[in-house]
Amino acid sequence: MNALAATSRNFRHAARLLGLDSKVEMSLLIPFREIKVECTIPKDDGTLVSYVGFRVQHDNARGPMKGGIRYHPEVDPDEVNALAQLMTWKSAVADIPYGGAKGGIGCNPGDLSKSELERLTRVFTQKIHDLIGVHTDVPAPDMGTNAQTMAWILDEYSKFHGHSPAVVTGKPIDLGGSLGREAATGRGVVFAAEALLAEHGKTIKGLTFAIQGFGNVGSWAAKLIHERGGKVIAVSDITGAVKNPNGIDIPELLRHKESTGSLKDFQGADSMDANELLVHNCDVLIPCALGGVLHRGNAADVKARFIIEAANHPTDPEADEILAKKGVVVLPDIYANSGGVTVSYFEWVQNIQGFMWDEQQVNRTLQNYMTRAFHNIKNMCQTHDCNLRMGAFTLGKKCRPSPKPPSSQPPHLHHDNSDAERRLLEAEARLREAIEELHGRNHVRSPYPPCDHGPDESCAAHAIGNLCQTFLLTYGVRVGIGILLRAFKLAKGKSYSSLLDLKQLVSEKDLIFRKKETPFNAIFAGSVAGLSVLALDDSNRRRTLALYLLARVAQCAYNSAKSKNKFHFWGSHWRHGDSLLFSISCAQVMYAFIMHPESLPQAYQDFIQKTGPVAAPVYKSIRECCRCSPVDLASLSAFLSHRGKLDSVKLEEFPSIIPCSVIHPDTHSCLTQNANAASATFRKTFPLYFSLTFVPYVVLNLQKFMDAPARTCWFALRDAACSTTFLSAFVGIFQGVICLHRKVATRDHKLVYWIAGGISALSVLLEKKSRRAELALYVLPRAGDSLWYILVNRHLLPNIRNAEVALFCACMGGFMYYLEHEPDTMAPLLRGLIRRFLASRISNPVLPSNRVPSYTYLETLDAAKKPKLQESRVDEASPSQKYNLESIPGL
Repeated sequence: MNALAATSRNFRHAARLLGLDSKVEMSLLIPFREIKVECTIPKDDGTLVSYVGFRVQHDNARGPMKGGIRYHPEVDPDEVNALAQLMTWKSAVADIPYGGAKGGIGCNPGDLSKSELERLTRVFTQKIHDLIGVHTDVPAPDMGTNAQTMAWILDEYSKFHGHSPAVVTGKPIDLGGSLGREAATGRGVVFAAEALLAEHGKTIKGLTFAIQGFGNVGSWAAKLIHERGGKVIAVSDITGAVKNPNGIDIPELLRHKESTGSLKDFQGADSMDANELLVHNCDVLIPCALGGVLHRGNAADVKARFIIEAANHPTDPEADEILAKKGVVVLPDIYANSGGVTVSYFEWVQNIQGFMWDEQQVNRTLQNYMTRAFHNIKNMCQTHDCNLRMGAFTLGKKCRPSPKPPSSQPPHLHHDNSDAERRLLEAEARLREAIEELHGRNHVRSPYPPCDHGPDESCAAHAIGNLCQTFLLTYGVRVGIGILLRAFKLAKGKSYSSLLDLKQLVSEKDLIFRKKETPFNAIFAGSVAGLSVLALDDSNRRRTLALYLLARVAQCAYNSAKSKNKFHFWGSHWRHGDSLLFSISCAQVMYAFIMHPESLPQAYQDFIQKTGPVAAPVYKSIRECCRCSPVDLASLSAFLSHRGKLDSVKLEEFPSIIPCSVIHPDTHSCLTQNANAASATFRKTFPLYFSLTFVPYVVLNLQKFMDAPARTCWFALRDAACSTTFLSAFVGIFQGVICLHRKVATRDHKLVYWIAGGISALSVLLEKKSRRAELALYVLPRAGDSLWYILVNRHLLPNIRNAEVALFCACMGGFMYYLEHEPDTMAPLLRGLIRRFLASRISNPVLPSNRVPSYTYLETLDAAKKPKLQESRVDEASPSQKYNLESIPGL
């Protein structure tokens, strides 16, 4: 099966998984433009020779079309068409704003001199210069071409359009090329291999690799694998193949090939048949040469557990099926070799913006793109229950914007490819549609006279609008009359202050339509009031408030269900259930702080960072180590140098675990470090906890403070010391678990930090029993928020815009319901705080089960009509009551 048929077959399979319409599917298979030119040049001996060149521009929905130009004797239209399609999906998978294209000339560059190659390239550029451009089609080097070829294309194009460095990528550095471009495809293959192996719990170090093809891609991949500790045991190219079961010395092999031009006679390995390499016993097989090397004839004999397709279309669909049955994991070409086009995009961006990135930035950004693309493919595989190849194809289609509906004009102009004419035809089609629509409107005949509403408003919408307007007017009038009559009634009873109390002014006794309060009233009122959260511009703050309120509503709902014997958790009778909830919440928070700090608010991160004893660069290096990424040695070295410990610590770019000597470089003893961390935390946080404890004691219990100030201060001091001890123990235990893990293990794992957070949270047992549940409900929303962020970014949950507003309104409705109808389900402290602001006239916070606060208001209202009783109550008030906050004006 040729490359075009195989690519189309894979695409149709992915289209069925996505449920694409057959017409849309066909439109995606047909290229935007196909170009075929004849290039005639004089050879060095004066004879004329002609070559056929192709350029297929497949799709430009995402941006300028992008694809390489190859010089090879087997270049034909079908192959170029298939490779152009692959470039479209490859750009979409890599999430770069490019479409797909491909080009080539059917020639053998080895048979042409340098001057003949230059003439051929310049003639080819003259034929297609008006069809490529910075924002139209950006060529790049491919098989048989290099940076020099791109320099010739750039120079020839500039003769017609002026100097435009961004018209090609992969050019020499002196002409605007990007650092790292030469190694980009091979480096991307290695990044892809790391992502795949990490998914299966493995790393490159210690695995065996066989690399078919030792050109630019294969040589760089071999070099980087060798540097990471992998064993390259077999290598082949067009000149031959070599093997060494103990691992080939790749730097020495590169020097041998540079000096001799082939792999033959290399002293560090034995020769082998090139076809044997594909079925050689190894862990990972990396085809880096031509397509179709794995087919029905040899797929059953492949012994590798992983295949990473660095070449374009190296595996036939029939071989794909055979390998899948054997359990071989194949990483598809449209992802595995996308490193080249990704760094080409970086080069294009640098040219347009007029500056150059350093090579570290290029490599770091490339790794981010490759890792993110792999996780996106895995998500598509889970969504559609397919293998990695189909996951990549479905991702490519999903990331590509849907095509526009076909018009009456043909979408591609094969005879005249002028952009101006194409735009003219599109404008003509749009004008024809507008005229037909206008003509249809003017010729509509109806037996009924036209409506009096506007043409943009339907009859149903107009009727509903009139209904709502009439209802609001009539209901507003009746409600206004009722409120005015109620005000006169209160004024007649000389209860003038009640005019400012909405609970008495809008009394349920005097409502026109409803005589008895229903639960829906409280829910509806609370939900509407919840819209006040829109006053906060920051969505993160809104989400924080919504989650805190959700935790409280969940607490009330659970208490309500448990009191009615409807539902309760297994083990809810345990005495330390609140501590268990706090432990699970802290485990998630500490895991998020180490591995996903962006999921926590900046203020939360700063508090944990300042409270703990570990520096920020160390946390960053731990995160990179757990993700099998290169550690930022620059920032880590700067940190150790600032501490004066750089010479005593050995740093590695790919460590298996960050040692204790880096985590606490100032102290060699872990026990001493833990003790110092706990004591330092106590000193730093005691003033904060004393303030948080002392102020509520005074503000919420002003009368008790005025009666016994020394006793109140003692209680505040005692509780502050208890809370500070709890936090200090938390920090010390967390640090101790991390150090203990490094004493017994040689490899780090991100799950360790989740477990450490859970264990250290057991220090909450030092706190008062009454405060443990409050602490758990304080940390729980933040843990839920970070978990939600992580799941959304992994595409396991949908990202719904303004969902926090709807959640806050719903929770506020439920919250007000429980406050009015089931106040006993609320925490006593919270209930007291809410009533101090919303129900300050309720003297008894504990109501009978069949009474609600609204009825208590009605009873107190009747009692207010007895002035003598009211005066006696004033006389009996003790002098100390004058310190009550409610008696102070303004409070």
